[in-house]
Amino acid sequence: MGNFVVLQAYGSIDILNEAIVSVTSLFKVTNFISRPQIFIYTDSVPYLSSFLPSSVQYIHTPAEQWEKWKGEKGFVHRAKIEMLRHFSNEHDGNVLYLD
Repeated sequence: MGNFVVLQAYGSIDILNEAIVSVTSLFKVTNFISRPQIFIYTDSVPYLSSFLPSSVQYIHTPAEQWEKWKGEKGFVHRAKIEMLRHFSNEHDGNVLYLD
């Protein structure tokens, strides 16, 4: 059982940069002992990993997966729910989702 922070960052460079700022801010206010594991669902692992610490974990999520999660009507909030469902099926613990 763990403590996890989950983010999504895909597509736009602005969204990717927002994730970098979010994770960097989290690292500033937590110490190593109390810091949760951080996971980012993204299609841009090389970009994010060039700015973030090696402890951040990435779940490569191509555009096709996001479209599938959005469903027939392209509902972006459905994709978020499906992403969290995917994460919860793989990890046991407390999840803080940052959007």
